[in-house]
Amino acid sequence: VLLIVPGIILALMFWATYNVIVDRNLGVIDSMKAAYEAMAGNYLTVIVLALAAFGVNLLGLLACCVGVLFSAPFAALLMVVAYCGMTGQITLEQQPAVEE
Repeated sequence: VLLIVPGIILALMFWATYNVIVDRNLGVIDSMKAAYEAMAGNYLTVIVLALAAFGVNLLGLLACCVGVLFSAPFAALLMVVAYCGMTGQITLEQQPAVEE
C-alpha cells in the first residue's frame, strides 16, 4: 500500500516518455530525462489530465466495455495534445491559415 502513491507520482512524472521517444527519437534514459524536464511546472495539469483520462475510460467501461473502443483512443489523443502544448509545439489553433 505504501508503494502505490510513489508509483502514481513516478508514473505522472514520466508519462510523456513514449511521446518523447517518438517525437525526438531519443534513447530510453534520455527520453526519461526529457520527459521529466517537460513536466517541470506542469504537475497540476498532468494530474487533472490523468484524472480526466481515467474518468473518460471509466465511462467507456460502464458502457458494457464497448465504449472503451472510443474512450481509450480519445484519452490517448488527449494526452498527446497535452504533450504538444507542454513542450511548446504548434497545435492546430496556432497554425497560420493557408490561403489559396
